[in-house]
Amino acid sequence: MRIVIEGTDIGRFAVRPSDSDPAARAAAERFAKYIGLTVGATPKTAAGKTPPAKRAAAGGKSVFIGLQSDFPAVAAVREAALGTDGVLIHSGPDGLYLVGQNGRGCVYAVYEFLERFLGWRFLTETDETRVGEGDISLSGVFYAFTPPFDYRWPLFYGAYEPEFMLKQRSNVVWEGKLPDELGGSLVYAGGHCAHTYEKLLPPETYFAAHPEYFMLDADGARKKDQPCLTNPDVFEIMLAGVRRWIAETPGARFVNVSPNDNNSRCLCPECSRLNERHKSPGATAYRFANRVAAAIKEESPHILVEVMPYLYTETPPEDMPFEDNLSVRSTTMGFCREHVANDESCYFNARQRAYFSKFARLTKNLYMWDYMLNSHDFLSPLPHLKLLWQNMRWYRNFNLKGVMYQYMNWVEGRADGEFGLMWNYAAGKLLWNPDMEYADFLDHIKDFLQLYYGGGWLALYEYLTLTHTQTRSGIHNGPAGRCEFIVPMTARPDGTPDTGFIRAGNGLFDRAEAGAETPEKLERVKRARLQIAWYEIYTTYDRVMAQGSEEEKKAFLQKYADFHAALLKYNVLQISEGKQIPRAFDPERRPGDYVRDASDIDDGADGTNQYYREALVKRQEAAGTPLRDILICRATV
Repeated sequence: MRIVIEGTDIGRFAVRPSDSDPAARAAAERFAKYIGLTVGATPKTAAGKTPPAKRAAAGGKSVFIGLQSDFPAVAAVREAALGTDGVLIHSGPDGLYLVGQNGRGCVYAVYEFLERFLGWRFLTETDETRVGEGDISLSGVFYAFTPPFDYRWPLFYGAYEPEFMLKQRSNVVWEGKLPDELGGSLVYAGGHCAHTYEKLLPPETYFAAHPEYFMLDADGARKKDQPCLTNPDVFEIMLAGVRRWIAETPGARFVNVSPNDNNSRCLCPECSRLNERHKSPGATAYRFANRVAAAIKEESPHILVEVMPYLYTETPPEDMPFEDNLSVRSTTMGFCREHVANDESCYFNARQRAYFSKFARLTKNLYMWDYMLNSHDFLSPLPHLKLLWQNMRWYRNFNLKGVMYQYMNWVEGRADGEFGLMWNYAAGKLLWNPDMEYADFLDHIKDFLQLYYGGGWLALYEYLTLTHTQTRSGIHNGPAGRCEFIVPMTARPDGTPDTGFIRAGNGLFDRAEAGAETPEKLERVKRARLQIAWYEIYTTYDRVMAQGSEEEKKAFLQKYADFHAALLKYNVLQISEGKQIPRAFDPERRPGDYVRDASDIDDGADGTNQYYREALVKRQEAAGTPLRDILICRATV
């Protein structure tokens, strides 16, 4: 095939990166590589800017790659209004310009050109391909885009390989950073992005000698769970730790100062008075972070001190002005995953929106930690298809500065049987362009399904839509849902379970398997099939084992054993946070034992959902809905 730009074959172009940023040369190398993969010949990369007259005499043109500031004489480039990480693609008489507002933007511009104009698709860190056939002719191209979010973080398996980050146009990593020669990334001081109290005040270092540095519980005992945030020594120790992290991490953008991952808090008289005064159980956490922000503002003006509304800190404090270098990364822990964020009929979302609106008034540095997972049950179907797009629109309209999507990134094994790689791809597209239309979002989903799973992809798309159309009545899903609540097992008129969803789902996966053209794509479909296999086993085990004939039990246990073997085959070693898959199959082990105990959700015995339970009881009283019929949208550990 041929690529012709402004009437000249790409083979006659010289690729000319600017020397103002090392990322420009890195971008040029990638451009040359993929042009070579596209047309079979790699263009030459040359340094410097050959005068247009000489290039014209030689019958060639150039691909200019660099920062916007490198091309002040080119009006189209100079006048483009590029913001952070913005890209510009422009063709003119002297060639093609691939321009970035910063170093990252140079590389982003190349990958944007490859996708938008040449048909490349970067599906995962190891899977990429090109769509479309025939020659390509480009003329008069002008495309300028600045991503609305300056903080884009898909927290998924496979999302941290530096090259794939650039292909997704993400710019935040869990630990470490993108190399400077690739444009760098937004970095957390010390490499710590959440739950940092225990790192700044390690209990193993301080608790024995100074128990007063730590929380006082309701029984008057000191516990290691959280610090006492009104103790003056605690502030000095943790502030010194913050300064040390900043010094150790040149170029950091954030330092996280936020509670440990539990719902405990100090109940000493001083902390209690402060929380009562500011009408929030987490007021001490916000006051503490505010004091840190004030202390480092002049010495580290480039740093935002980040605090997180999470568990007991969800309620915004009242009468507490925030420092302008304090940022808030809110979470969707309390949002319902069954209803979109702005659904007025959903009690939980209405409550969270009210909190969010208050934070928006307290700070201009507002970010979101969005849970695209079910930490209770990784394989359960989740209604992401429209929710993901609609919620992103809501975040965008709320003027958030950035979003992080969390999937099963931290568990042992690749617990992404629930189409995880596809959701990673889709989330990356939305983080880059949250303004896209829903049809465009669905096109990205279809692209991935077709290219990754093969000829039976349409059956998988039908399965995804099927999981979104199951009857749900008065049920709300949080990030810790039970399988049968997310897709309820309804009853036939005679009282027997309606297994229509299971039959339909299995039929669709049969079609998808039949359409897979290669053994590799067939294995991908079978891995994705873990979801419907899990749902069937989870929802029917008790009934079959209690009421089935011996023949039915035997057939079911074989299916159960096959599912267990498939988990190990596909390296799915956990399907619930904190619960390991046993290596040996035990037919008497109920499927519910693979996931967190249901009591964690229903009775509040672990102390983590008392706050949400209170809200739920109020809703129950108002609606007359039995408590057992509603899944608590709760803050889960």
